[in-house]
Amino acid sequence: MRGYRFKTIIAKTQRKMRTRRFLSELEAVKGLKPVDTDSGRSDVAIGFLTCSRHLLLMMLAAKSFYHFSGIICPLYVWDDGTLRPEDLDCLRNLFPNARLLRRSDLNVNLLKDYPLTRDFARCRLKNYETYAPMLKILGPLASPNTPRRFILSDSDAFFFDWPQTILEWLDESRPTSHYIAPWSGQDNVSEEDLKPLYETLGISLCPRINSGLLLLDRSIFRLDIIEKILSFYSQRSYAWDIEQTIYRFLMAVSNSVPLNQDDYVLCHRKFNAVCHHFFSSVISDEPVIMEKILNLLAYIEDCERREKPPVAVAQGLRPSPPPVRQGGVAETVTISRSLFI
Repeated sequence: MRGYRFKTIIAKTQRKMRTRRFLSELEAVKGLKPVDTDSGRSDVAIGFLTCSRHLLLMMLAAKSFYHFSGIICPLYVWDDGTLRPEDLDCLRNLFPNARLLRRSDLNVNLLKDYPLTRDFARCRLKNYETYAPMLKILGPLASPNTPRRFILSDSDAFFFDWPQTILEWLDESRPTSHYIAPWSGQDNVSEEDLKPLYETLGISLCPRINSGLLLLDRSIFRLDIIEKILSFYSQRSYAWDIEQTIYRFLMAVSNSVPLNQDDYVLCHRKFNAVCHHFFSSVISDEPVIMEKILNLLAYIEDCERREKPPVAVAQGLRPSPPPVRQGGVAETVTISRSLFI
């Protein structure tokens, strides 16, 4: 028993040390070049719900999107209520024109005919009075001046390559929405318990989704559907990730389709993907994920120092060794996509 306790203490200590090193090196994101988010497209925007704890991850996630996509578009950041003045200063330094919003900035008048949805937005829905993730639904829906198309990202969804799918989506004339398709896991309510909701909404199939990265057309926000889903949940006990289930049904009703599972993936199931959604809750438990994120940061630092654009996959560069970080700054190296494997 003593040996087991000793091993547990050692494991916890090692985890804390890894996390401390990771967060210390992640501070370098504050030194990246400011991002232009206002001089380009107005038909699309990207948004993040974040908190003080995950701010550095969110800043790197947003930076990776702009770095690899080449898309200049507005950035929306929704504060869950924990961002401090110094956090807001960091955001403004890297994203000078970001729209920094709180729940009180939402246009709830849009919801006046949908009482449960309005209560959800005001944090008055039973069991969800302190539920900050509701901003993942109400942010894109009710924030001021949001465009027709919206990229909704979690603070732990990082880009490692050019997102061709997003550019193709923006060129489509018909309204479409896309989502990451999970390969395992379960939802907050069993399929058996969801059957009454299937019947209420008149659908027979409902895709399982991960809401870490969503490409949304505003037509997906069917307030009548959201109201019925909230009515279902208001009669039950609290359920985590309710916003993911809401998007799941909205995607089903709008006949949306998943993103390519080889390019947009959860965690590190596949290492050479365009976008990885890492769960922030497990990053500290996975050294390989922490190194992958720090390598991403080093790569962007290197590109900016040499004023070099991102490496295109089509160039087919040979694998190169990862950069050696000294004092939080990457040494100058030739970096290819293999850096992130």
